[in-house]
Amino acid sequence: AQFGDKAGAEMYEEAKLKEAAYKADKERIVADFSAKSAGKIILTVDQMRTLQLMKQSVEKHPEASQLIVGGAIEHSFFWDDPHTGVRCKTRPDILFDNMTADLKTTDDASERGFIKSMAQYGYHVQAAFNREGVYHTGGNDIKTHTFICVEKKWPHLVGVYYLDQTTLDFAHSLFKNSLTDLKKCREENIWNGYETREISLPTWAM
Repeated sequence: AQFGDKAGAEMYEEAKLKEAAYKADKERIVADFSAKSAGKIILTVDQMRTLQLMKQSVEKHPEASQLIVGGAIEHSFFWDDPHTGVRCKTRPDILFDNMTADLKTTDDASERGFIKSMAQYGYHVQAAFNREGVYHTGGNDIKTHTFICVEKKWPHLVGVYYLDQTTLDFAHSLFKNSLTDLKKCREENIWNGYETREISLPTWAM
């Protein structure tokens, strides 16, 4: 019905031409998309929808919605650590005159869940590093760091947590020790990993 009374050979040639045109169009579209998206992160429709819903959850939260406006967004700070001379860089998500804030996606935005993530991924050290960078580049001595946490799964619950001073001070000592270790590794060109030793399976695995 599509080709009417045309002979088989004509139908075959016409189908080949259509297929070639379709392939050429597809290649052109892909090439055009690749050129326009070079250096960019490509999101699927589902990923974009999830991000939009997470954004809406943050904007509806009474405290979180206030923390994402009025501050400097992703401003970079560069400085030389005064004790080691190591060149440092940090970029808080949001900077206010007296506070920094970071937006974190997480599986569990409850207080207990996020504290576990903070300990695992070193978010407290990042917060102290932000404070150090602002201070050594002529900014204020930041006293408060805030985490805006939003869950990656529906209903994308949001939690806002302020880091206490004791944890900030502890995190400060952690990254200072790390900078000292980094300086030593660079000077001696020795980059230690884990200890080399004999191992065996634990009893439960036997």
